[in-house]
Amino acid sequence: MRLHPGLVPLAAGVVLLALAQAAGAAELTRRAVAETVADRVRSQYVYADKAAAAARLVRQRAARGAYDKAADDTAFAKAITADLFSVTQDKHLVVRFRAQGFPPAVEALANTPGAHAAALAEMKRSNFQMPRAEVLAGNVGYLRIAGFEAPDDAGPTLAAAMAFLANTDAIIFDLRDNGGGDSATVALAVSYLVPPQTKLVAFRNRSAGTEAQSWSAPYVPDGR
Repeated sequence: MRLHPGLVPLAAGVVLLALAQAAGAAELTRRAVAETVADRVRSQYVYADKAAAAARLVRQRAARGAYDKAADDTAFAKAITADLFSVTQDKHLVVRFRAQGFPPAVEALANTPGAHAAALAEMKRSNFQMPRAEVLAGNVGYLRIAGFEAPDDAGPTLAAAMAFLANTDAIIFDLRDNGGGDSATVALAVSYLVPPQTKLVAFRNRSAGTEAQSWSAPYVPDGR
């Protein structure tokens, strides 16, 4: 089994360990891969106490040969993910296997020539993932948000939708099946609902010892 482990930090401070086959990669046993997962979760997962407990469980399970029983590499990755979840209860923390490797990070792709233009065209086709805005019975505003694109792209569409709903007595943000996205756009949307300069969330990076905070905007078009 040739597995190349690569770590992808997520915005919320959790980690995704991607296991991909790679030509020329060092031969790793499942126990060695499990040790890599345990080490990176222990050192980088945002909650230190849960990180230590999850890493300890993965090491114990690997030592007992539990992962050797997995039918294939995909099942092996799912087994580690299940063990991590049993401790953290965090669905963001996953191990994935992809035989053909993983594509470059979104940030790297965004810097390639023409990449943003192509992405922007796709975003426009989905109305920047805001397919529906209407006024429901009882003067209740409704906005369906399927995902949060970057504010430089989606901001004008969000502002237009909120202007359309400005005279309603209440508003519903329908986030069912929302896959997440840019935290700055989340802050912009929430800014219509809370006072200016309200602290919304903090993003902690354990390994760097830093914290980034997200606050509501001091001003939003057409008012709150």
